[in-house]
Amino acid sequence: MSWSSISISYAIVQQQLSKPRLIAFESRWEERLIADFDEEYASIIDAPGNWPLTGGNVYRANEQKRWGIFLKVNPPPDWRAFSALSFIASSGRDEEFDVAINIWDLSKDAVSGRQNAFVTVGPVPRRIRVSFESLQKVPGYEALDFGRINSVVFSAAMPGRNLSILLDDIRLEL
Repeated sequence: MSWSSISISYAIVQQQLSKPRLIAFESRWEERLIADFDEEYASIIDAPGNWPLTGGNVYRANEQKRWGIFLKVNPPPDWRAFSALSFIASSGRDEEFDVAINIWDLSKDAVSGRQNAFVTVGPVPRRIRVSFESLQKVPGYEALDFGRINSVVFSAAMPGRNLSILLDDIRLEL
């Protein structure tokens, strides 16, 4: 999907104004914050009846391609005032599976820092909190520069099982 520069700029300004919320899937402009949004794999749907937040929308995705990616978000870069990432998630079916959360930074015009966390999602939607202290450094990468965050990627920890996920209210916490 192609977006105009004005449309993307508007989305970035709105994201900055809504910080610490990174994305909540309540406005169409938020699609512009999703890297490689592909309607073949993902959609924004009405929240299910058992969702912890009343009303609104959720992001539904099937794992994409080889790496099992559900979602890649381009957030505001400066996370230094925060200590955790949180979101509401559900497996969207009657099974549990592990999700990898990869956080990347951008230093010297190239990705240099990457850290991971792994969480389990199941059929009951719940808020999941990932403290930055719990992130695992990936061998071969530098420690994250929380002043230059580039992207957050949610993917299946073990891709290839045709998994789907429901996500909502991705935010930073103090």
